[in-house]
Amino acid sequence: MGYQFCRIQLFSRKGKKGRNTEFILDEVSRVPSACLHVTKPDRPNIVFGIDIPTLRKRHDDQAAAARTVTLAGKSRAIRSDQNTLVGIVLSHPATVEDYHASADDRRDVNMWERRSIDWLKNQFGDQLITVVRHLDESHPHLHAYILPADSEMKAANLHPGFAAKNEIMSSTPMAGEGGKAQKKRADHAYVQAMRSWLDDYHQQVAVPSGLSRLGPGKRRLTREEWQREKLQAAALKATLKRAKTVEARVTKIVHDARDAALVSRQEAVEAENLQKRH
Repeated sequence: MGYQFCRIQLFSRKGKKGRNTEFILDEVSRVPSACLHVTKPDRPNIVFGIDIPTLRKRHDDQAAAARTVTLAGKSRAIRSDQNTLVGIVLSHPATVEDYHASADDRRDVNMWERRSIDWLKNQFGDQLITVVRHLDESHPHLHAYILPADSEMKAANLHPGFAAKNEIMSSTPMAGEGGKAQKKRADHAYVQAMRSWLDDYHQQVAVPSGLSRLGPGKRRLTREEWQREKLQAAALKATLKRAKTVEARVTKIVHDARDAALVSRQEAVEAENLQKRH
């Protein structure tokens, strides 16, 4: 059993240390100059939404049209260092070698992928624009890109941690609270919001995929505790698989019964019509 990996980042057109929106989209597209860390870059697979060139154009057009209102009430273009793109990386613990060699591993990764996309849709709705699969690094992983739909294109509003922190920092301080205490409360809200967000991913995606919340080292688990948790996760995964099989069988029985009932009613009608004719 492996553990979940889910990371969210924000990017601007100006960027930091060269990692701007243009570079990020070059990297996911596997432009050679932007993916030097990949030994043998391979063509990315679009598993949801639009392709990267269309995403790039939509982002750039939307960012160019985005406006903000100054304190003086004047409308102006947004700053180039404002974050306008949300990027999320989700990774599965199976190795790419196992993915290609094992039908069971491919099935597990594909189920995890579908759950991940459903979770992203639930989180961001129509603002989820593109999800890309890469199989040219050590583990199968997804890159998801979200474009803010608001007129100011504020990506920070879609980041659970920053949204929680900014809400407190932009509000009136509590009674007797100084600026330092307010910032401390905002930082705590950031941590709590991110923990809740990752917990939700864990419940909706990782648990049914048989993945743990964190690795044994980060949680300081003993080997015995880690082995016990691995067995529990595997048991849950097997239970969910059996439940799906039972559900499919029940559905088939119901459909067969309905078909049989329709045939019986049709036969009864035909018999009655035949009787009337004679």
